[in-house]
Amino acid sequence: MDLFSRFLKMKTVFLLFAIIFAGCSLTKSNKPNVILIIIDTLRADHMGCYGYHRDTSPTLDSLAESGVIFSLCQAQAPWTLPAHATIWSGLSVVSHQARRSCSATYGIDRNIPTFATMLKAEDYVTLGFVNIFLINGDFGFDEGFDHYSWFSVGDGRAGESVSEILQWFDANSGNPSPKLVALHLYDVH
Repeated sequence: MDLFSRFLKMKTVFLLFAIIFAGCSLTKSNKPNVILIIIDTLRADHMGCYGYHRDTSPTLDSLAESGVIFSLCQAQAPWTLPAHATIWSGLSVVSHQARRSCSATYGIDRNIPTFATMLKAEDYVTLGFVNIFLINGDFGFDEGFDHYSWFSVGDGRAGESVSEILQWFDANSGNPSPKLVALHLYDVH
């Protein structure tokens, strides 16, 4: 394995996708609620749900048991902004052009369809909670979200972000619409 491949495997952004389609989360319209959890730089080879022998991730492992876990994923870029633009759009870095060039940083084009804009068009309530400035609204990542909160420095904010999500659900418990929740955590970075 060459040095670049080893770097991508061990040091770059690892994205854990936990998409939950539990029967209890179906809405009146029978559309499932969707939860996307992204954990910046978490290594799959150190998580129980990916076969690690130590009990390092019991909560995520139990979440993975009741959801869908993807085992053959590869980041499309070795840093957060273009990697997340690919997650949001499904496009390659060459196609979406989110990048840093000299002294300028380019986010995701607001005209590019994203998973949030597509689910919003299907009557989903779309919620985004992110913990790093690189995927904030200034770079177009809020497009299609009904609610999008971000914090420029996300270290130590995982608990607060989860609490914010739970508070939103408590305050909107009567809303029968299906929900999309995108949660980006930065604490393990």
